[in-house]
Amino acid sequence: AEALAQKHSDSDKTSSRLEVILNNMEKEIKSLEDDVEKEKLRRQKLLEESNEQVQQTEKELGSLISKEKDRNERKFQRIKMKDVMLELTCVVREKKNNAK
Repeated sequence: AEALAQKHSDSDKTSSRLEVILNNMEKEIKSLEDDVEKEKLRRQKLLEESNEQVQQTEKELGSLISKEKDRNERKFQRIKMKDVMLELTCVVREKKNNAK
């Protein structure tokens, strides 16, 4: 009877130790799951910030491109005006030369 009681006692101790180990493992798993969730949120936030930066950069580039197009259009118009003035000057000179 005493040996049987000892076996029960050993079995209870082993069972108790296994429960402690199991509880610790469950806590560790929960902690790891929490860490994974935090990392997912961190990465999501970084992705959103990165996307916002990309959108801002695209907007700024669009604005710069638009300004450059306007500037080039004004240059082109000035060059066209100079061409017209040069042609008129040539026509006037030609008429003066023909009039002589």
